[in-house]
Amino acid sequence: MDASVWQGNAIHRFKGRCIAMVSAYTQSPVWKKAHGLGAHVYRLTQYFPRERERELVEQIRSDSQNITFHLERGFSESGLTDYLSCYKESYRAAVDLRRAMNISRYLGYVGDNVYEVLLREIEDILTLIRREIRHLDHLNTALNADIAYNYTWIRW
Repeated sequence: MDASVWQGNAIHRFKGRCIAMVSAYTQSPVWKKAHGLGAHVYRLTQYFPRERERELVEQIRSDSQNITFHLERGFSESGLTDYLSCYKESYRAAVDLRRAMNISRYLGYVGDNVYEVLLREIEDILTLIRREIRHLDHLNTALNADIAYNYTWIRW
């Protein structure tokens, strides 16, 4: 097994094959979508009523920030399991944002058209993150199986 399975942000090798990674998190399609969604959310929430719903605005903004934050943090992690856990945290933040937007729509702060656009963006982000989690899970399982196989082979 190649020792450079998970090193930084370049090309990675696993079982002799190259696994291409983006060179910066800003090139990642999921980060680009999440960053755009965060900008939409900030523009939208400035029109929410200030006196009563401050907590809801803070929650929505926090969730939109957490999506990109965890993606960025995951990109800087050195281990595959850390990277995977950051993607899972980002997924949770996107689910929380979807829930908060549902509440906003129910309270009448977001119109149906705007809600549908935002929901579509959130669902696209969730799909991309889910796809990446499946890929990383598969890679992590294969890597752990290969390590376990090599370990038992060495012991004999």
